[in-house]
Amino acid sequence: MNKNIVLNNKFFIVIALLEKTGNQIFSKFGLTVKTYAILVAINGGCTKSTELAKNIQGSKASVTQKTKWLEEEGLIYRKLDKKDKRIWYFYLTDKGKETIKMVVPDYEKAMNNLFEPFSKKEIGQMIKMFEIMEGRLHHAIKHNIFSKNKR
Repeated sequence: MNKNIVLNNKFFIVIALLEKTGNQIFSKFGLTVKTYAILVAINGGCTKSTELAKNIQGSKASVTQKTKWLEEEGLIYRKLDKKDKRIWYFYLTDKGKETIKMVVPDYEKAMNNLFEPFSKKEIGQMIKMFEIMEGRLHHAIKHNIFSKNKR
């Protein structure tokens, strides 16, 4: 079998396991991987729906659904743009900030355990490889490369 396909299959397994691990951690706090990712993105300055969708690699509809739930849970609030009434900005509530603080230790423990076997140099190499792959995938998606018929 082609080594790239074997590698890709390993990625699928690792991604699924990371999501499962994340959901185990975040479910203790009533969150999912995606809702936690939205909280972290908002905390990091991503405040518009379009920015959030791009940040978590989700659809605008999915972000709308998740931000609505996060707002109902009292973790975020929204404000309408004063100039453009079509734009909403999202912010963490005190409860949202506290939730992130409570999640971080468990999440860091899991990630430290995951990367413990690797040296700092190897982790740096992984980061660089993932950045390259991320860029290539964004380019391929933007230019519709994977769905073009190549017969």
